[in-house]
Amino acid sequence: MALPQRGAAGNGGRKIKEAHAYEKTVYGNSPPATQGAAEGGMLMFTARERTLLTSPYFRLIRQTDDFFEIQSRCTKHCWIVQKLSYDRYPVRIYHKHTKGTAYYHKHGHANTVSSAVRQIKSHDVWQLNGRRAMA
Repeated sequence: MALPQRGAAGNGGRKIKEAHAYEKTVYGNSPPATQGAAEGGMLMFTARERTLLTSPYFRLIRQTDDFFEIQSRCTKHCWIVQKLSYDRYPVRIYHKHTKGTAYYHKHGHANTVSSAVRQIKSHDVWQLNGRRAMA
């Protein structure tokens, strides 16, 4: 599943908006999910990973087999934690500052969901401390 990225050079994001509009017409408001467990697929997230992503620290917005869309209760920033089965870094992290922002940008990647959650919490600490530059 391709998530819209910020700032395609030279076109002001027009192509991204067109791609997003196309995905909306094809898939509706939710992105395509992998084949679900009920249909013979396998769930990508373990029970421990699901517990981390649904902890009281976060508010669950949406969940599919291969990603969780969550909101930090501290900063109100929204995150997508996507688990892949074929990449060097199997967890991708997408971020946006408000729920009303149309697109997520890629924040980073991690080897584990636990590491992704640590990155999100670390970002919250940085944000709440006034976004000071790191020395």
